[in-house]
Amino acid sequence: MLRKIIFTLVVAALQFSGVPAWAAPKADLWPRWQASDPGSNIRVDHSAWAEFLEKYLVTKNDGINRVTYGAVKSEDRRRLDAY
Repeated sequence: MLRKIIFTLVVAALQFSGVPAWAAPKADLWPRWQASDPGSNIRVDHSAWAEFLEKYLVTKNDGINRVTYGAVKSEDRRRLDAY
C-alpha cells in the first residue's frame, strides 16, 4: 500500500513538473511599454519615496526590511499618493 502511494506521488510530481512552462503568460508586450524615446531628458524625482522610506523603513539584523505602515501619517500618505 505504501509503495502504491509513493508511486502515485512520484508520478504526480513528474506530471506537474512542467507546470511553470505552460502556465507562463505569453510574451506579448503592451504598446505602452514598447514606446521609448532614447533622447528624452525627463528626470524623475524620487525624493518623496526616499523620505517615506527614511521615516518608516525598519531594518533589522535578520536582513528583512519592514515598513511600519500603521505609523504612516495622513500627510505622508498624501505625499506618497502624489508621488
